[in-house]
Amino acid sequence: MSTRAIQKNSSSELAGFVRLNEGIKGVVLIAFQINIMALNAILLAHRAGELGRLNEELEARVAQRTALLSALIETLPYPIFVKGEDTRFTLCNQAYEQVQHDAYGQIVLCNTHGFIDQRLFRMSGLADFEALPEGPPDYEFDGGKLIAMPRPHPRHQRIIMRLGAALDEYISKNALGSIWPEVDVQLSRHRVYVHDLIYLAQEHQERYSEARGRIVGTPDLAVEIVSPASASRDRVVKFNAYREAGVPWYWLVDGETLVIEEFRLMPEGYLAVARVAAGEAFRPQLFPELEIDLASLIGEPAESVVEPEGE
Repeated sequence: MSTRAIQKNSSSELAGFVRLNEGIKGVVLIAFQINIMALNAILLAHRAGELGRLNEELEARVAQRTALLSALIETLPYPIFVKGEDTRFTLCNQAYEQVQHDAYGQIVLCNTHGFIDQRLFRMSGLADFEALPEGPPDYEFDGGKLIAMPRPHPRHQRIIMRLGAALDEYISKNALGSIWPEVDVQLSRHRVYVHDLIYLAQEHQERYSEARGRIVGTPDLAVEIVSPASASRDRVVKFNAYREAGVPWYWLVDGETLVIEEFRLMPEGYLAVARVAAGEAFRPQLFPELEIDLASLIGEPAESVVEPEGE
C-alpha cells in the first residue's frame, strides 16, 4: 500500500473519531442540561412548598388575630368598624350592623363608596335617597339608582364661577329671577339632578324650597359644563330627561373648546338655536340683551383654546 493511501485512511479514521467525539460531547451536554432543569424544577417545587407553608401560617395568624379583634369589639355596646389600608371595611360589630340596617356580609370588603352604592341599589324611592348623609361623595338620583358625581376640574369650576357671575349680574340688574350654581333640582320623584347652573324666572320662584335647599319642579334654564367624562350623560341622558321634564332652555358649554350651544324646547323636541365658538360673542335668545365672550370672561385668549375636532 502506498504512503498516500495510508495517509488517506488515517485521515478518514481521524475525522470519524472527531465526529464521534463531538457527538458524545453533545449527548453529555444535553444530559447535563436535562439534569440542571430537573434540579431547578425540584428547587422550585421546594420553594413553592415553603412559600405555601409560610402563607398558610400567615393566614392562620391573621385569622386568629381577626377572630380575637372581632370577639373584642362585640363586647362593646357602641357601633364599631375596622377598615384596612385600601379603605375597605374588614370588621364591624352587631351594634354597627343595627345602625346601618345592613348585615355583616353586606358591609365587609366594601369601601365607603361601594357600601353606599349597595344601599342605594336597594333604594325603593326618593325617601331613601333623601335619608342619605350629605356628601362628599355626591350623587344624583336617576330612576332609583345612584349616579356618582366626580370631583370637577378647577377649570370647570372657573367656568361655572365666571359664567354664573355674569348671568347673576344681568339677571339681578333686570329683576328677571335667580340663578344658582350646583343646586339640587328634583325634576320628579324619580330624578334629582345637580346642575352646574340653574335659572328660575321671577314668576317661578316658588319652585325653590328654602327648607329643603332645592328646586322642586322644572327650572327655566339648565346649564351643564361638558367634560369628556360627562359628555354622554350631558348630551344624551340629561338632554332627554330635560326634554321630558319640559325644561324650556338648555345650554351646553364645552369645558375644553368653550363652544356654547343653546337649545330651546319646541313641541317636537329641543331645537338648537345658537352655537358659538370660543372668542365669539354669545347672545342667547333667552336673554336678548346679554352678550358673553366666554374665553375673555375666564381670562383665556381664544387662540389658546382647543379647537373642536372636525372643524
